[in-house]
Amino acid sequence: MDKPNVEVQTRTKKTPLFKKKVFWVAMLFFAMYVAVFLIPFPPVSHHGIEIGPQDTTFQLFGAPLKNTFFALFISTAIFSTIIIYLGTGIKKPGSTRAVLAEMIVTSIKSLTNSILGHEGTKYEVAVGTFFGYILISNLLGIVSSLFVPFYSLNQNFKMVIAPTTDLMVTAGFALSATFYFHTQYVRVKGLGKYLKHYISPYAFMLPINILEEVSRPLSLAVRLFGNLTGEHIVLEVIASLVAFVVPCIIMMLGLFTGSVQALVFTMLFMVYLQPGISAKGGH
Repeated sequence: MDKPNVEVQTRTKKTPLFKKKVFWVAMLFFAMYVAVFLIPFPPVSHHGIEIGPQDTTFQLFGAPLKNTFFALFISTAIFSTIIIYLGTGIKKPGSTRAVLAEMIVTSIKSLTNSILGHEGTKYEVAVGTFFGYILISNLLGIVSSLFVPFYSLNQNFKMVIAPTTDLMVTAGFALSATFYFHTQYVRVKGLGKYLKHYISPYAFMLPINILEEVSRPLSLAVRLFGNLTGEHIVLEVIASLVAFVVPCIIMMLGLFTGSVQALVFTMLFMVYLQPGISAKGGH
């Protein structure tokens, strides 16, 4: 005897818009930007566009501290918290933290192996550290960017700028990366081969090879600094002209720019590292 076909119709209930968290978050940002036209903030004197490090009211042993100092401190705290949070999640297989940590580790492993080959396994920590720390430093400027239309509030958020808008910070990243791949060259191939590569393939190439090595950290530092500073200058200019909606679009583009620049820096770091650790040699 055939069983009658029973059609089960499942209807998905649509959640009302006002019950969605995304809706209320959007309304919050909308209210913040509308308030700029309704709340009379006290006038603030402007001295042109301020991007990068400025003096703050904080002093250490009588010396004024730049807001870059606080921005780097905040970036370090955020990066350390994320590492600890994801690291402890590995002890709980199947948890959200464990899955997220596995995704990040797998992505870094894939990126590293695509450039460094099988030798890249030893350098995944260095690659992940450079990418993660620079990414957070780049995106930190979004916090202060939220308050750009609110000129009075914006003055209080100058310490949470993107630290990579300071050339000294990007130079520090570049010099750290340069020191790392030079020391790895010496560790893997020895001091003799390291010095010999400066006169390869001919001795008269010594000045050119030295110039190439000098240009690498300079290129890393200036590229990261220029792109991040340019992005924030565009945001400041547009916000001073149109303080409603348009800055939000620039901030969304800033998320993309900050991520791309962190990836570019990391990939160039690996490209410079690859000849020093490759078994095939090369300059």
